[in-house]
Amino acid sequence: MIFSSRGKKEQALPCFQNDVRAELTELKQRMNEAYARLDYTTDPMLIDSCIYEINATSLRYEYLLGQLKKL
Repeated sequence: MIFSSRGKKEQALPCFQNDVRAELTELKQRMNEAYARLDYTTDPMLIDSCIYEINATSLRYEYLLGQLKKL
């Protein structure tokens, strides 16, 4: 069976969208967990760690959301 490059792209696109959506869901869960840890943490180093994780996860989430919107 022969596929055109357009056909391959069209077939790969829904799979990519599903992967991105799954990762966005996972990132939301990670952010919620980091916020929950931040609420109960008193150690300054752990507070910094939670803030770092929230910021990093948020940036990754925004990037993937932008990629999904481009499709």
